[in-house]
Amino acid sequence: MDLRTSGAKKTTVDACNTITIPDKERREQEKHVKAFKEMFSISPECLEVVREFHKDKNDWAELISRFRGAAAGARQTDTTNLKHELNYVLEDPRQSLVPNIPRTESKSNRGLNHPMLRNAIIPWPIRIQINELTTPTDDSEPTPTPAAKKALKALMKGKTIEKKPALTGASDAWPSCFYAENSFNPDDPENGLFCSQFILRVLRHTWTTPSSAIDGCTKIPKICHANGHGQFKVTPRMLGYACAQARTMISTSEWTEKDGSYKYDKMFDNVLALFEADETDAWAVETLEWLQNGVFGVADDDSDDSGDEEGAESPATRVRNHRAARRAAASSPSSE
Repeated sequence: MDLRTSGAKKTTVDACNTITIPDKERREQEKHVKAFKEMFSISPECLEVVREFHKDKNDWAELISRFRGAAAGARQTDTTNLKHELNYVLEDPRQSLVPNIPRTESKSNRGLNHPMLRNAIIPWPIRIQINELTTPTDDSEPTPTPAAKKALKALMKGKTIEKKPALTGASDAWPSCFYAENSFNPDDPENGLFCSQFILRVLRHTWTTPSSAIDGCTKIPKICHANGHGQFKVTPRMLGYACAQARTMISTSEWTEKDGSYKYDKMFDNVLALFEADETDAWAVETLEWLQNGVFGVADDDSDDSGDEEGAESPATRVRNHRAARRAAASSPSSE
């Protein structure tokens, strides 16, 4: 898609010569703008490349195609590397799933087909419902209630429970694994949301290497995504991506836009909306701080730079300095 001309036929000019476009088109445009801003914040050196290619429509299309290809390749690498790290979802990741899923098996035994992963992938209200137990007596162990058995049977058959989708009809019905363990409160649905050790481990695996996923790191490795992109701050988009990868890990499907009725793009947008609606909201600030401390908080991002030349500029710094110098020259009286 050519972002420069998208929707051009629908634009109108009002009496004040202000160009307007339909709300739906504007929202889509704003979505693309935010995506590009995020990319430039991680890789500022891309800005000059984009400006150059934007001058020619054919070059622009080729650049966008390459961006998409590179993004898809990186995403597939992440998905493949995370695929068998199912212990990340456990409260104690040094344990194994019961029953265990060998690395050689397909994903058909995941999702609802595995008792532990089933609990992780379904929303908390349904998880509570299918795990309701009878009150034990002196000579008996607690067992699932008749209502719990009925709910589980409906869930496994893909039917509805109390006229609501059995698994997740809406992509804002967060999987229970997105919450801190046992933190869900139906009267306070934000409590513990995204403060999940599972999500934290996926973020560490992706940004500070797989070896740091469980215990974190005291030094950010020189070769990792965080150092490669100079990205040491957890953002809502990083969180949304981690959530998508986390759910994909425990589901029966490979990376896909839609898993049954669950739409990953909608889930991603819903994650962003919770933070972007009010960036100063106490929950939003505290949640990002918790993730920040968990991924980067105890790590020293300068500790591996001792071998670099003293005072040497990084590529990103060099681009920013060059840009600042160009702006200064353009605004100088002598340049007129």
